Amino acid sequence: PRGNGATQNGGANDQGTVFKYSSATHTLSTLATFAGANGRNPQAAPVLDSGGNLYGTTAGGGVGDAGILYTIPSAGGVLTTLATFAPSARSGSYGRVVIGDGGDLYGTTVAGGVQGGGTLFRYHQGVLSTIAEFASPINPPLKGFSPQAGVVLGSAGTIYGTCTEGGTFLGGTIFEYAPSLP
Repeated sequence: PRGNGATQNGGANDQGTVFKYSSATHTLSTLATFAGANGRNPQAAPVLDSGGNLYGTTAGGGVGDAGILYTIPSAGGVLTTLATFAPSARSGSYGRVVIGDGGDLYGTTVAGGVQGGGTLFRYHQGVLSTIAEFASPINPPLKGFSPQAGVVLGSAGTIYGTCTEGGTFLGGTIFEYAPSLP
């Protein structure tokens, strides 16, 4: 067995790394080091697809220090920036992405969007798009604000997650997004 992960700091530039661990050989290998332009400070472990590629996000780096969506082969190789998050409000992503049907990636940004409360994004065939925005914690509708954890994918493509702010008592929310929901 082996595991893959990311460090928030460390590496040659102290801006984080992507690593793999082999329990068979008890070795830890650095797959990539972040340096700002290619992202910095990943907050969550990358996910592994069926083809052996890792996908993850960073909280900063890239254009406007807004964070990136990246991929790297789990066996090692070149870290590739798939997309840069919107530089307004330094949106960044703190949560783990999920892989949906057809290889689409879904995740959240902690800030950004019209009201600055964060976004739910989809990466499909080379295009990063916002599929939902989170509302201000003090303005209805109280959908939530500042999603920081990863999302999970339910049946029929429904996405679930949490926000650290918003809701009736402003203490956070659990959200559900499905293509048929408003």
